[in-house]
Amino acid sequence: MEVGETRDLADVIVATLSLASVRHGMPKIRLSDFYKEFEKLQKNFPDLIPDLQTSREAGVIYSRVLGDAVEGALRLGVDIANPRFQYLVVSQEKGQRALERLRKRTGDEFIDHLDPVAAELAASVRPPGSNGTALHTK
Repeated sequence: MEVGETRDLADVIVATLSLASVRHGMPKIRLSDFYKEFEKLQKNFPDLIPDLQTSREAGVIYSRVLGDAVEGALRLGVDIANPRFQYLVVSQEKGQRALERLRKRTGDEFIDHLDPVAAELAASVRPPGSNGTALHTK
C-alpha cells in the first residue's frame, strides 16, 4: 500500500498516535522509541501494520517505509517537537480532530481495530509503576 492511499501506513500512524493520546494518555513519544516500538507492533499486528522493511545499523533501527509514512503523518496532524525534533506529538485536542477526520474517511472499523495497537504502544513506553503519561523522554 502506498503512502497517500486511504488506510495507508500514514493513516495507521496518525490513528495509533491519536488513540494513544486521547484514550491512553500518551501525547508524545521519542522518535527513536517510535521506530523501535513500531517494529515490535508490526510483528504483533501484521494484519494491521504492513512490513516495515527495517534495518539496523550501530544499534539504531531504520525503515524507509516507516520514515516516508511518518512524513505523511506529519501532514495529517502529527507534530514533531523540539528539542532537536526528537519527539512525535499529538495533543488530545489534535488527536480527537484527527480521529474524527479519519473516521469520516476510513470508517469506524479501521479506528477501532487500531485501539489495541495504541494501547500496546502506550503501555510499552509508560514508565513502570506510572499510571500517568507515557513518555520515554530521557
